[in-house]
Amino acid sequence: MRLHRLPWLVALASHALGVLGAFTLDDVHAVLGHPAVNGRGTLRDAFVLTFWGQPLGTPPASWRPVTTLSLALDARLSGTSPSAMHAVSLALFCLLVAEVHGFARRYLEPRAALVAVCLFAAMPLHVENVASLVGRADVLALLLGLVALRPGSSRAASVLAALAFAGSLLSKESALALVGVAALLAVAEAPGDARRGAWSRAAVLGCVAVAYLAVRLVATGSVARWSAPDDVLDGAAAWQRAVYAVEYAARAMQLVVAPFDLCTGRKFAMLWRPETPLTPFFAAGAALLAAAGWSSWAAWRAQRPAWAACACGTALMFTGLAWKVPEAMADRFFLAPTLFLALAIAPAITGWWSTGGVRRTLVAALVALNVALSAWQSTRWRDDVTLLAHSVAACPDSAHDHFRLAGVLEQRGAADEAAWHAALAYECIRRFPHRWRHPALDAEDTLPAAERVRRLPALLHADGPDGPWRAAVAAYARRNGFVRAAERIAPSSRP
Repeated sequence: MRLHRLPWLVALASHALGVLGAFTLDDVHAVLGHPAVNGRGTLRDAFVLTFWGQPLGTPPASWRPVTTLSLALDARLSGTSPSAMHAVSLALFCLLVAEVHGFARRYLEPRAALVAVCLFAAMPLHVENVASLVGRADVLALLLGLVALRPGSSRAASVLAALAFAGSLLSKESALALVGVAALLAVAEAPGDARRGAWSRAAVLGCVAVAYLAVRLVATGSVARWSAPDDVLDGAAAWQRAVYAVEYAARAMQLVVAPFDLCTGRKFAMLWRPETPLTPFFAAGAALLAAAGWSSWAAWRAQRPAWAACACGTALMFTGLAWKVPEAMADRFFLAPTLFLALAIAPAITGWWSTGGVRRTLVAALVALNVALSAWQSTRWRDDVTLLAHSVAACPDSAHDHFRLAGVLEQRGAADEAAWHAALAYECIRRFPHRWRHPALDAEDTLPAAERVRRLPALLHADGPDGPWRAAVAAYARRNGFVRAAERIAPSSRP
């Protein structure tokens, strides 16, 4: 087997099972509900509607016409067949893996480049980018962004970079961070024509970014307009914002190193507003950022790309500090940051591999474990119930996942289970932005759903009298369309 094919095999082994999934969660809005995709409109609707098929200016203002056009093309070629569309997403991820390999070979020696791309292809964090059709936005943005970062100082190369980066931004707005990456790559070039060409490319990307922001402002009415009721930083002091950003680094690294609690989104009580910097997450995050700073300084002195700085810069787009986002943290956000992390650690891992013996076995086992975890995670995206049940088990403090599971269970007639998860979501949201870990996890395994609903206030340590609390939770459930669940929570309540 030729080694250049290994990354593709790793990618297929990790993500192929996602092709068997149905439309899940936001796929319903971006695919089945978007006129440009479902055939009820024209391709022009990809530009005049949001990613979710709503009029421009409707929050959240996700304007991603290139991603929408790719989904529309799928639908016109194969109909809205989930398997066919998932197969295209897998093919696009394999193209991204190939582009990552080419990018890595420009900056690393061949063995290190191969290690980096295999780690990237196998990471379980990327399952959502492949198994969810909405996650295709990140894949396209990074794929086209890497094309824009290809070296070259000719006029044709500049035109290609401009067009590719425009496509990247129109795939997902987070590609703006690649302007900083282009600048860091230019700093690492040796003086001469190569450095001038790299700075020219960075300038081209910067001009395209400014033009994109101007067009976005005209098209959507704002540069960033999000509906984010769970924005943990709203009203936070400056020191809380700084502590949050440091803790975010530690939480992100935890998902990379131990990707066992992956879920579809972490909202409300899953990430809380810091009340003190004296936490393990802050200490771990500070240590990580110090290591990233040292690594970037050493790379700058040696005229090597500062991959750690690239990883931090691309992750910054999702902390809520540089660009307001509608979700506190999601697995799909880390596609670009983990690429640069893989490039940063690949030389060290390659050195371990070269020593042979136990270390080589450990490296092989690491990749194999990531492949196995990715393959298993891909099976969780089979349908909404399977996915959300997994998500609330993996991230029990995510109010958003409890809320969405309650909605799916309500539709399927499982009123008691829907009532339980609606009550959990209510308590998380009521106590936001302060930390609350609900004390009833064991009850899910030891008590039937009807008994849990009967004992809700006691199990959730609810404040206040039983009757008013139940009425408030039932009103919350009813407002969100959980009519059967509301009747289970407070049978005597009426709209």
